[in-house]
Amino acid sequence: MKNVQTYTTVARLIIAITNDTYNIFDNNCTTLALNAFNLLIYPKIIVEPFVVQVPTTTPQPPYFFMQSPQKLYKAVETFQAGFGLSKEFNVNSDSPLSNTCP
Repeated sequence: MKNVQTYTTVARLIIAITNDTYNIFDNNCTTLALNAFNLLIYPKIIVEPFVVQVPTTTPQPPYFFMQSPQKLYKAVETFQAGFGLSKEFNVNSDSPLSNTCP
């Protein structure tokens, strides 16, 4: 019965945000995943913004991504360590520095 309640809770969230406008900086697919996690667990997962400074000849302000997949992964790792949870697999959470896939 608990799985049905969990599914219903997350399904309601998805239905409620169906018409929200996608924005890569503050309302992206990671936002949905974070909100779903936070409906189901306590304490809530807090994800620090991911800041990207693009190298240019003239200084530009940095880009702030409020939720990023890598930051969410790191936050889930921290959460699980504090509560004795374990991962089913290992993931290299650092992005490669090259433009090619490893």
